Amino acid sequence: MNYQVITRNNDVIIKELAYINLLIFLIIASCTNANSISCEESSIKYYNNGKLMQCSLDSSAMINDINFKKNDILFFDEFGVLDKCILNNNIKIINSNFHNLDIIEFYPNGKIKMCILNQATVINGIKFQKNETIYFTKDGKIISKF
Repeated sequence: MNYQVITRNNDVIIKELAYINLLIFLIIASCTNANSISCEESSIKYYNNGKLMQCSLDSSAMINDINFKKNDILFFDEFGVLDKCILNNNIKIINSNFHNLDIIEFYPNGKIKMCILNQATVINGIKFQKNETIYFTKDGKIISKF
């Protein structure tokens, strides 16, 4: 067999290594919370860019220090960041109990932006009624309720 020897100058090798490092970084960076959860196959929807848009959890998942449970429905933005959820279980967030069918929207920093309550509950020491909508600041303080 004849082999052809290919030589490259150092600039080409350095550019190729930089490209490989960039690809590795992008692969690792794309492994966000949206990609490390287990979803029910029939519930999965994706954005055109391949990022997860929504799914119903197939098992518990810890995202932004919140322990979501099986059958909770999660929605992500086009970058893979948790955007909102519809709970199908009772869970604790910000030292408050949230209930089945509560709808919660999040800021990109993971803090609650807004919630619509399906049951009366106490949040930050304040009692709220069923069907109330509560808005929060980016640092978790209650702004208003409707």
